[in-house]
Amino acid sequence: MANSETSADTARPWQSYNTVYTNAKAGMEGVDRERVQRIVYEMSKGSQYFKNEERKEAFIREKIENMRARCAKLKPADLDHFQTVRFSVSNSIV
Repeated sequence: MANSETSADTARPWQSYNTVYTNAKAGMEGVDRERVQRIVYEMSKGSQYFKNEERKEAFIREKIENMRARCAKLKPADLDHFQTVRFSVSNSIV
């Protein structure tokens, strides 16, 4: 899992844009969901909300990459130690 972003995500950025779409409303069953998402994405570009969402997404991606880098540096002895600590803590809670 080197990179979770696929070429389809970069070709269609509106699909990863977090908008709420529901076709549960009356008259919405025949609406093309992808077209609606694309229009909302295009109309949202440049807005303060859009910029803030991009900033938050970049921050989350950076955190994920940092965690992956730290995880890659862990040795089997470190993992054994953390599992031992976790089990001892969970047993003391019960």
